[in-house]
Amino acid sequence: PRVCCNKMSPFDKERRKMSISSSIRPKLKKDSRKKRAMAKLKSKATSNPAKNAGKKRISYGTKKIGGNKALPRSSNAVCRSPVDEDTRYKRATTRKCKKVLTRNEPRIHKMEQRGRYSYKGKAKGLWETLRRHDCSEDKRVETIKSLMLLTKGHIKELALKHDTARIVQTIFQYGSSLEKDYIFKEIREHVGDLCKLKYSKHLIKKVLKYGTPAQRTSVIKAFRGRVCQLLRHTEASDVVETAYSDHATAAERLALLLEFYGADLAHLKSQEFTSLKDLFEELPQKKQSVLKCIHRELVSLVNKPGFKHSMVHKVLWDYLKHADEQDRAEMIECVRERLVEILHTREGAHATLMCIWHGTPKDRKVIIKSFKGYVLKICAEEYGYLTLLAIFDTTDDTVLVKKAILSELLTHLDQLSTSVYGMRVLLYLLNPRSPKNFKKSFIAILAEGDVNNSKKDPKTRRMELLEAVSSKLVLFTEANADLFVRDNHRCKLLIEVISMATDDVSGILEKILELVSMGFNEKHIVADPVGHFVIKQLIINESINVENGVQFKNNFTTMLIDAVDGNAMRKWASINRGAFVLICLCKSHVQDVGLRVAKRLKKMIPLLSDSKVQGQIILVKELRLHFKHTY
Repeated sequence: PRVCCNKMSPFDKERRKMSISSSIRPKLKKDSRKKRAMAKLKSKATSNPAKNAGKKRISYGTKKIGGNKALPRSSNAVCRSPVDEDTRYKRATTRKCKKVLTRNEPRIHKMEQRGRYSYKGKAKGLWETLRRHDCSEDKRVETIKSLMLLTKGHIKELALKHDTARIVQTIFQYGSSLEKDYIFKEIREHVGDLCKLKYSKHLIKKVLKYGTPAQRTSVIKAFRGRVCQLLRHTEASDVVETAYSDHATAAERLALLLEFYGADLAHLKSQEFTSLKDLFEELPQKKQSVLKCIHRELVSLVNKPGFKHSMVHKVLWDYLKHADEQDRAEMIECVRERLVEILHTREGAHATLMCIWHGTPKDRKVIIKSFKGYVLKICAEEYGYLTLLAIFDTTDDTVLVKKAILSELLTHLDQLSTSVYGMRVLLYLLNPRSPKNFKKSFIAILAEGDVNNSKKDPKTRRMELLEAVSSKLVLFTEANADLFVRDNHRCKLLIEVISMATDDVSGILEKILELVSMGFNEKHIVADPVGHFVIKQLIINESINVENGVQFKNNFTTMLIDAVDGNAMRKWASINRGAFVLICLCKSHVQDVGLRVAKRLKKMIPLLSDSKVQGQIILVKELRLHFKHTY
């Protein structure tokens, strides 16, 4: 009889069962049961969502209570959605190893990473020795040679990684010229791309700092044609700014600035002109197109990190100087909220001054509000404090100035009085543009803003600001008068507060007179180099006020004469500094002061006639003028 070939004999069935491993069979059954259970739970959860809305969600498996007893799942429970295959695969692999492997990641890539660990690990170990400050010169040379052998051909790759980027940087910093040339040769064609990356940009900075002039020039040339693009990039803008401000020559700086003027002028040589003003004088027909290009690039940079760099500040300052009123107003409106971020550079501070001088009252209001919270920091800036002085000169809304600027300024008087630039802000509030406290060049800069759209009388504006700060300054000076009178830096504040404050300053004068009336010795205030200067200036200021017909409440000169007797004055005349104080008293225009001093020192004329001390010689001449005697 014929036998069907598809039928399996009992012998074959038994042999097939024996071929399957006993360890695999339970696993296959378990997996199949789990798949069926998951499919069933999924169908229940998705069949009627409204029915299961208020039910408690529990996890898979049994819930244990107390010991090892397990309770069955509740019939009312709703299970979580089934886990997808990728998540199950990750969980399964994490039980075996700490590192999570994704299913889609090629195994070849992992093998390559494990193979490269050999030279990366060795390089890190050598770098730990190289980076130490106590590493000797011979050992450093040997270590660099070993590192060069390991990293040869992998410079760019190492510069991109967070854990190996410093290795290449350190090699370039301490390596010889040949090693620097080899490293730069590998990255020369990728300078523009490396600038844009978080870790590799530091290698380009090292090349600019420690490289040869030819290497620096090559890096700067790599920026040409895409300077504006790099400035808009978060990472690359720092590299371009470092090259421009710290390492580029004048010709290279101008070549970088040409990128803002448009593609038509990229061919011009820097020797033909030195500034935008010279360019417009030579090519007046290009003025409108150049300003249009600058406007477009600046607008694109306003909200970028590169706006804080001095290169952009220079372009902005030039644009505000040469643009017409309408274009300037548009640019001021565009940048007014970010001016607080550019005050740290000279060009940025001058650009801010232009915005304050030529802006509308609304622009000034926005600028002042943006300064709130940063007043103390602005006062400490070498150029930033100028913007506060410009606000004091031009802003008609003094109430806003008091709330946003002066209120914060008066709470930090101690810190401002110790700062060079903070002291200038306080002196300007008391006595603006005084030649005693400010240089002519400084006054000339602020005088450029006198032609503005302010409507309030400058004297009225100044008095409103002075009254706002007077009381706090008087209290602060009175509390520290004994220190300020001997401090070469803060003595100017003491003099201006006494001379210009609108509040009563009698408390400050009494403290000074207490020091004057003390017993005369080497540490007396008249013998002090700063103390005698303060007393002289107070006497001179009162004399000038009397001569100009200015009324004042407290007469320090008269109070000084009443507090000091003839014996003390004769002791003052015995030293050079004391003699100059007496000369100021003799020349004073305050009523009867000079005559009273001359009478007390009449007996000193013969004793001081033969003196060779400069102060005593001048004092004798003044005394003779009072008595009209010839000795």
